[in-house]
Amino acid sequence: MIFPSPRLVALLIGLVLAACTTTTTGTRTSGSPAHIAGLKRVAAVVHGPPELSVQRDRQRMTTTGALAGGVLGAAIESGARTSSDQSFARTMTPALGGFNGVAALRERLLAALRATPAFANTQGTRITDVATMRLGGFDALLDVEVPEWGLRLCATPSEDLQVMYRARGRLLTSATTPPLWERHEIFVDPDCRPPEVWRNEAGVLRSTLTRAADQFARRLVNDLLFP
Repeated sequence: MIFPSPRLVALLIGLVLAACTTTTTGTRTSGSPAHIAGLKRVAAVVHGPPELSVQRDRQRMTTTGALAGGVLGAAIESGARTSSDQSFARTMTPALGGFNGVAALRERLLAALRATPAFANTQGTRITDVATMRLGGFDALLDVEVPEWGLRLCATPSEDLQVMYRARGRLLTSATTPPLWERHEIFVDPDCRPPEVWRNEAGVLRSTLTRAADQFARRLVNDLLFP
Protein backbone atom coordinates (compact mmCIF):
# COMPACT_ATOMS: atom_id res chain seq x y z
CA MET A 1 0.00 0.00 0.00
CA ILE A 2 1.25 3.50 -0.87
CA PHE A 3 0.75 6.15 1.79
CA PRO A 4 0.75 9.89 1.07
CA SER A 5 3.68 11.88 2.36
CA PRO A 6 3.28 13.77 5.66
CA ARG A 7 3.65 17.05 3.80
CA LEU A 8 0.78 16.18 1.45
CA VAL A 9 -1.38 15.10 4.38
CA ALA A 10 -0.72 18.41 6.15
CA LEU A 11 -1.60 20.36 3.02
CA LEU A 12 -4.85 18.49 2.49
CA ILE A 13 -5.84 18.84 6.15
CA GLY A 14 -5.24 22.58 5.86
CA LEU A 15 -7.52 22.73 2.83
CA VAL A 16 -10.39 20.97 4.54
CA LEU A 17 -10.14 23.03 7.70
CA ALA A 18 -10.16 26.24 5.66
CA ALA A 19 -13.11 25.12 3.57
CA CYS A 20 -15.17 23.97 6.55
CA THR A 21 -14.63 27.11 8.59
CA THR A 22 -17.75 29.27 8.73
CA THR A 23 -17.08 32.98 8.89
CA THR A 24 -18.45 34.58 12.01
CA THR A 25 -20.78 37.40 11.07
CA GLY A 26 -21.50 40.33 13.31
CA THR A 27 -18.27 40.11 15.33
CA ARG A 28 -18.60 43.35 17.21
CA THR A 29 -16.20 45.87 18.66
CA SER A 30 -17.74 49.31 18.95
CA GLY A 31 -16.24 52.67 19.81
CA SER A 32 -18.26 55.41 21.43
CA PRO A 33 -20.04 57.83 19.07
CA ALA A 34 -18.19 60.69 20.80
CA HIS A 35 -14.80 59.11 20.09
CA ILE A 36 -15.66 58.48 16.45
CA ALA A 37 -17.07 62.01 16.07
CA GLY A 38 -13.73 63.36 17.29
CA LEU A 39 -11.83 61.93 14.32
CA LYS A 40 -10.93 64.72 11.89
CA ARG A 41 -9.16 62.90 9.03
CA VAL A 42 -9.71 59.23 8.22
CA ALA A 43 -7.84 57.12 5.68
CA ALA A 44 -9.86 54.31 4.13
CA VAL A 45 -8.50 51.26 2.32
CA VAL A 46 -10.50 48.40 0.77
CA HIS A 47 -8.49 45.44 -0.45
CA GLY A 48 -8.98 41.85 -1.59
CA PRO A 49 -8.78 39.57 -4.63
CA PRO A 50 -10.11 40.97 -7.92
CA GLU A 51 -11.50 37.57 -9.01
CA LEU A 52 -15.11 36.56 -8.50
CA SER A 53 -15.61 33.66 -6.08
CA VAL A 54 -18.32 30.99 -6.17
CA GLN A 55 -19.46 29.02 -3.14
CA ARG A 56 -21.48 26.17 -4.54
CA ASP A 57 -19.87 22.78 -4.03
CA ARG A 58 -18.13 24.01 -0.87
CA GLN A 59 -21.52 24.82 0.64
CA ARG A 60 -22.59 21.28 -0.12
CA MET A 61 -19.61 19.90 1.81
CA THR A 62 -20.72 16.77 3.65
CA THR A 63 -19.07 14.27 5.94
CA THR A 64 -18.88 11.73 3.12
CA GLY A 65 -15.16 12.18 2.67
CA ALA A 66 -14.49 12.07 6.40
CA LEU A 67 -16.53 8.89 6.82
CA ALA A 68 -14.74 7.22 3.93
CA GLY A 69 -11.21 8.09 4.95
CA GLY A 70 -11.08 10.19 8.10
CA VAL A 71 -9.56 13.66 7.99
CA LEU A 72 -7.54 12.82 4.89
CA GLY A 73 -10.70 11.75 3.06
CA ALA A 74 -12.45 14.97 4.05
CA ALA A 75 -9.42 16.99 2.92
CA ILE A 76 -9.45 15.30 -0.50
CA GLU A 77 -13.17 15.97 -0.85
CA SER A 78 -12.68 19.60 0.19
CA GLY A 79 -9.89 20.11 -2.32
CA ALA A 80 -12.02 18.66 -5.11
CA ARG A 81 -14.97 20.88 -4.20
CA THR A 82 -12.79 23.99 -4.03
CA SER A 83 -11.36 23.19 -7.47
CA SER A 84 -14.88 22.65 -8.83
CA ASP A 85 -16.02 26.02 -7.48
CA GLN A 86 -13.01 27.75 -9.02
CA SER A 87 -13.72 26.19 -12.42
CA PHE A 88 -17.37 27.22 -12.17
CA ALA A 89 -16.37 30.78 -11.23
CA ARG A 90 -14.28 31.07 -14.39
CA THR A 91 -17.38 30.39 -16.51
CA MET A 92 -18.86 33.59 -15.06
CA THR A 93 -15.95 35.78 -16.19
CA PRO A 94 -17.50 36.90 -19.51
CA ALA A 95 -20.64 38.09 -17.67
CA LEU A 96 -18.51 40.37 -15.46
CA GLY A 97 -17.09 42.36 -18.36
CA GLY A 98 -14.09 43.42 -16.29
CA PHE A 99 -16.12 44.22 -13.16
CA ASN A 100 -14.11 44.17 -9.91
CA GLY A 101 -16.19 43.72 -6.76
CA VAL A 102 -13.48 45.06 -4.45
CA ALA A 103 -13.10 48.24 -6.51
CA ALA A 104 -16.89 48.68 -6.57
CA LEU A 105 -17.14 48.33 -2.78
CA ARG A 106 -14.25 50.80 -2.35
CA GLU A 107 -15.98 53.39 -4.53
CA ARG A 108 -19.34 53.00 -2.78
CA LEU A 109 -17.79 53.00 0.70
CA LEU A 110 -15.88 56.24 0.08
CA ALA A 111 -19.04 57.89 -1.28
CA ALA A 112 -21.09 56.75 1.73
CA LEU A 113 -18.43 57.93 4.19
CA ARG A 114 -18.03 61.36 2.58
CA ALA A 115 -21.81 61.86 2.59
CA THR A 116 -21.75 62.01 6.41
CA PRO A 117 -20.46 64.98 8.46
CA ALA A 118 -18.36 62.69 10.68
CA PHE A 119 -16.41 61.21 7.75
CA ALA A 120 -16.59 64.05 5.22
CA ASN A 121 -12.77 64.29 5.13
CA THR A 122 -12.18 60.60 4.45
CA GLN A 123 -9.54 59.91 1.81
CA GLY A 124 -9.02 56.73 -0.15
CA THR A 125 -5.55 55.30 0.31
CA ARG A 126 -3.34 52.26 -0.10
CA ILE A 127 -2.09 52.62 3.49
CA THR A 128 -2.50 49.42 5.50
CA ASP A 129 -0.58 50.22 8.70
CA VAL A 130 -1.12 52.75 11.47
CA ALA A 131 2.44 54.10 11.46
CA THR A 132 2.18 55.23 7.84
CA MET A 133 -1.32 56.53 8.54
CA ARG A 134 0.00 58.85 11.23
CA LEU A 135 2.82 60.09 9.02
CA GLY A 136 0.14 61.07 6.51
CA GLY A 137 -1.62 63.19 9.12
CA PHE A 138 -4.64 60.91 9.58
CA ASP A 139 -6.39 60.27 12.90
CA ALA A 140 -7.64 56.80 12.00
CA LEU A 141 -7.44 54.06 9.39
CA LEU A 142 -10.58 52.27 8.19
CA ASP A 143 -9.26 48.95 6.87
CA VAL A 144 -11.80 46.80 5.01
CA GLU A 145 -10.55 43.43 3.82
CA VAL A 146 -12.74 41.55 1.32
CA PRO A 147 -11.60 37.90 1.32
CA GLU A 148 -14.21 36.99 -1.27
CA TRP A 149 -17.08 38.36 -3.31
CA GLY A 150 -19.28 36.74 -5.92
CA LEU A 151 -22.00 34.08 -5.81
CA ARG A 152 -23.18 31.49 -3.30
CA LEU A 153 -26.02 28.98 -3.08
CA CYS A 154 -29.35 30.35 -1.96
CA ALA A 155 -30.90 29.06 1.25
CA THR A 156 -33.59 27.17 -0.67
CA PRO A 157 -32.70 23.61 -1.79
CA SER A 158 -32.00 24.41 -5.43
CA GLU A 159 -29.20 25.26 -7.83
CA ASP A 160 -30.02 28.99 -7.63
CA LEU A 161 -27.27 31.41 -6.64
CA GLN A 162 -27.21 34.84 -5.01
CA VAL A 163 -24.65 37.63 -4.82
CA MET A 164 -22.53 37.91 -1.68
CA TYR A 165 -19.69 39.96 -0.20
CA ARG A 166 -17.64 38.85 2.80
CA ALA A 167 -15.65 41.50 4.63
CA ARG A 168 -13.73 42.30 7.77
CA GLY A 169 -13.77 45.98 8.71
CA ARG A 170 -11.57 47.63 11.35
CA LEU A 171 -11.23 51.25 12.45
CA LEU A 172 -7.71 51.63 13.82
CA THR A 173 -6.36 54.59 15.77
CA SER A 174 -3.26 53.02 17.28
CA ALA A 175 -1.00 50.07 16.61
CA THR A 176 -0.92 49.17 20.32
CA THR A 177 -4.63 49.09 21.15
CA PRO A 178 -7.58 46.98 19.87
CA PRO A 179 -9.61 48.36 16.94
CA LEU A 180 -11.95 51.18 17.86
CA TRP A 181 -14.58 49.45 15.70
CA GLU A 182 -14.59 45.99 14.11
CA ARG A 183 -17.02 43.84 12.17
CA HIS A 184 -16.89 40.47 10.42
CA GLU A 185 -19.79 40.41 7.99
CA ILE A 186 -21.31 38.48 5.11
CA PHE A 187 -23.69 40.56 3.00
CA VAL A 188 -26.08 38.52 0.85
CA ASP A 189 -28.36 40.03 -1.77
CA PRO A 190 -31.84 38.40 -1.66
CA ASP A 191 -32.13 38.03 -5.44
CA CYS A 192 -31.81 34.28 -6.24
CA ARG A 193 -31.40 33.22 -9.86
CA PRO A 194 -30.31 30.11 -11.80
CA PRO A 195 -26.65 30.03 -12.84
CA GLU A 196 -27.65 30.39 -16.50
CA VAL A 197 -29.30 33.75 -15.79
CA TRP A 198 -26.24 35.14 -14.01
CA ARG A 199 -24.04 33.85 -16.82
CA ASN A 200 -26.07 34.73 -19.91
CA GLU A 201 -28.45 37.65 -19.27
CA ALA A 202 -26.64 40.86 -20.15
CA GLY A 203 -25.83 43.11 -17.22
CA VAL A 204 -27.65 41.10 -14.54
CA LEU A 205 -24.57 39.96 -12.65
CA ARG A 206 -22.80 43.32 -12.84
CA SER A 207 -25.85 45.34 -11.79
CA THR A 208 -26.64 43.06 -8.84
CA LEU A 209 -23.04 43.09 -7.63
CA THR A 210 -23.03 46.90 -7.90
CA ARG A 211 -26.29 47.19 -5.97
CA ALA A 212 -25.03 44.84 -3.28
CA ALA A 213 -21.76 46.80 -2.95
CA ASP A 214 -23.73 50.01 -2.49
CA GLN A 215 -26.06 48.52 0.13
CA PHE A 216 -23.21 46.83 1.99
CA ALA A 217 -21.19 50.08 2.06
CA ARG A 218 -24.15 52.01 3.46
CA ARG A 219 -24.70 49.37 6.11
CA LEU A 220 -21.06 49.51 7.23
CA VAL A 221 -21.10 53.30 7.47
CA ASN A 222 -24.39 53.28 9.37
CA ASP A 223 -22.93 50.80 11.81
CA LEU A 224 -19.87 53.00 12.24
CA LEU A 225 -22.04 55.97 13.13
CA PHE A 226 -24.58 54.09 15.25
CA PRO A 227 -22.72 51.12 16.81
